[in-house]
Amino acid sequence: MILRYARPGDEFGMADIHIEGWRVAYHGIYAPDFLDGSSHEEKADIWAQRIAAETPHNAQLVFDNDGIIGFISLVDHHATEERSTEGRIHAFYVHLDYHRKGIAEQLMNAATGWFKANGYKAVFVQTLKRSKHFFEKDHAITQTDTIEITLNNKRTVEVHEYRWEL
Repeated sequence: MILRYARPGDEFGMADIHIEGWRVAYHGIYAPDFLDGSSHEEKADIWAQRIAAETPHNAQLVFDNDGIIGFISLVDHHATEERSTEGRIHAFYVHLDYHRKGIAEQLMNAATGWFKANGYKAVFVQTLKRSKHFFEKDHAITQTDTIEITLNNKRTVEVHEYRWEL
């Protein structure tokens, strides 16, 4: 298994894991027809654009085991032309077959290293309640207990937003 930066061609594996992750994470929150309606091609196009746009303001890290088994997408928290000192985890998914095998922790450690190397002083992430324990065990400080966000103009869900200093 290799941890590396995403490159052209990885977008298809990233799309697979992203769609699968959404179906699992949002099961019971969204209707099955909405979750099953994700277009593999649209997701792959989005990830291809992000891979092509990689700069010191964003990066896509993947775990490769003869195919993508997990990835984490890192961006500047404020998404402006000038880099801020606060980063954000935009997306973070690991294939179900690799849950609880240390892949997420390794991706998280690599992300922390990337943020530090690029001058970030803090990191933010928003996550569903069911995933909050992963971030809490790494000493993340809760920025706000719960906030409501609307995803794809479909439904408002409660998420935890975490912030931690690097």
